[in-house]
Amino acid sequence: MLRTSRAIAACFVHSVFSSSLTRSAPYKLSVRSRLLRMVLSGRSSPCFIKPITFQAENINPAMLISYRDCCNVSKGKKLDFECTKLPLKDFCTFIETEPKSEVVAFFRELATELESKLKILDFHMRVVNCEEGFKVEVFYGSEKLGPPVLPPSNCISCYPNAPLFPGQEPIVEARECVLEEFSSQPHAVCRLDAKGRCGFIITPTRHVDRMSELDDEELFGLWSLAVRVLREANLPFTTMILNHGTYRNVEHLHLKVWVEKNLYEQYRAQWSNERQELWRQLQDLALKRPRTKRHSKKH
Repeated sequence: MLRTSRAIAACFVHSVFSSSLTRSAPYKLSVRSRLLRMVLSGRSSPCFIKPITFQAENINPAMLISYRDCCNVSKGKKLDFECTKLPLKDFCTFIETEPKSEVVAFFRELATELESKLKILDFHMRVVNCEEGFKVEVFYGSEKLGPPVLPPSNCISCYPNAPLFPGQEPIVEARECVLEEFSSQPHAVCRLDAKGRCGFIITPTRHVDRMSELDDEELFGLWSLAVRVLREANLPFTTMILNHGTYRNVEHLHLKVWVEKNLYEQYRAQWSNERQELWRQLQDLALKRPRTKRHSKKH
C-alpha cells in the first residue's frame, strides 16, 4: 500500500499484549511498515501509559501507544492495526474514496503481517471506527474448537437449498436470506443474519476459508459491498467482524456487519410482510435450536 515514504500509507501493529501478563512479565511492542520496523521491549504494568513519538515521516507522529489498552483483554492476546494514510478517514469513507489498489493493499499487508510474519492463523478480527479514523483489532491466542466439519453440500453460503437449521421446522433454506437488492455484483452476496440479529452477513461467492485466499477483485468486492449496503440502507455500523481458523462457527468466510439495534429496527420497519415473517422465523428457530457446547478449551 505504501508506494513512497511521503504517501504515508502503512498498516502497522500498535500493540501486542495478553491480560494474563503480570507486572513483571516481559512484553514487546512491534511497529512495522514496509519502510520501518520498531521494536520496544520492557515489562508490563496495568497502570503505565507511555506515549511514543515516531520520527519517521511515514508514521503519524501524533500517535500514542497505550499499554493499558492491551492489558484489558479477558483471554488471549490482542493486536491493533491502523492505516496511517492522511487525511485520516472513517472506514466507510476509506473504502469509498481510496483507489481500489490501495484498499486491497491495506488488507493484503494486514493478512501478510498476521499469517506470514506473526504466524497467527486463528483469530477474531474486528473493524471499528475511532478518533484516528478506524482500526482493526485482532484477538487471538485462546483455544477454540472451530467450525463443525460438514459435507460440502451443507454449506449455506454455497448451496441455496441448504437448510439453515437442519432437523427443525419450519424449514428455512439459505436462499431465503439473500438480500437480492444488494447482491447483484459477481464477487460477494449480502444476507440476513441466520439468527435474526441486527446486521448483515457478507460472503464471497466463491468458497474460501481465509481473506488471504481471495483474489483482488473478490477482496475489494467483499469490503465494498459491506459499505454499499450500509450507505443504501442509511445505517452506520458498530463493528465488522471477520473470524479465521478456529474462531469461526462455519467454514465459508463471512463478514458480519453489526448495526445498533434501534437504527436497525427502523430499517426493518420498511421491509415487506414476507421478510418480516422470515425474520421472526429465524429468531424463533435460533432460540429453539439444540445447543452445542463450543467453548474455549480449558488451559
